[in-house]
Amino acid sequence: MNQVTEVKDGLVQSHEWRSLRAHVDATVTRLQAGYAADRSWAVAALARLRNGVGGRPGDDPLLVEFTTANLYPEGVSLPDAPTAREHAAYAAITLFAMHQQSKHAKSMHKRDVSLGKAARALPGRETSEGVERRVTAVVKSASWEATVTNARGLVQLLRAAEIPLDYGQLAEDLLRLQDPNRAHWVRNRWGRDLYLSRPVAENGDTGAAPGADTSLTSDSDN
Repeated sequence: MNQVTEVKDGLVQSHEWRSLRAHVDATVTRLQAGYAADRSWAVAALARLRNGVGGRPGDDPLLVEFTTANLYPEGVSLPDAPTAREHAAYAAITLFAMHQQSKHAKSMHKRDVSLGKAARALPGRETSEGVERRVTAVVKSASWEATVTNARGLVQLLRAAEIPLDYGQLAEDLLRLQDPNRAHWVRNRWGRDLYLSRPVAENGDTGAAPGADTSLTSDSDN
């Protein structure tokens, strides 16, 4: 996988994941609230962000305000090239803008819904291998550009079915996919969520087979 520049040691510290997730969560929550209220700034921002899907941080300087601004503390020395965290934040927020399009009454950002869990909810998933292929394509893409392109195709399916996604989690996962030492964490968790997570019925039944290890649906990396 082609590597993207990252701040020295920034990729291996757990607080970096939480910082990125919180940044994206706050950004898309604000955008969605403004869009639901038909605020002109939010409508314009989401339209511009949609046009940025598949691009790179810096392609449109006006998108910095809603993608990577305040991602790093003031005073941090950064390279000229976009960092891995900036790529992840940019991709997640622009994909959210596409996902949210024309959906004023319902937020397409929902916490704790990984891409694997969201894909599992797609209509016809149980009888089609297409969804599994799309998820696999995202996590096994040969380049960052292919990763984003494949994620875009999956988000388009989620948008059509009005299935939300945790975009803070997606950004965190996209960051890890850029690190060959941690990409397998994402593949493992998405696989768990896609194949093993079950909706919980009112009686508490998860629908899993008797004796199944339902602890594997946890999002923990440990």
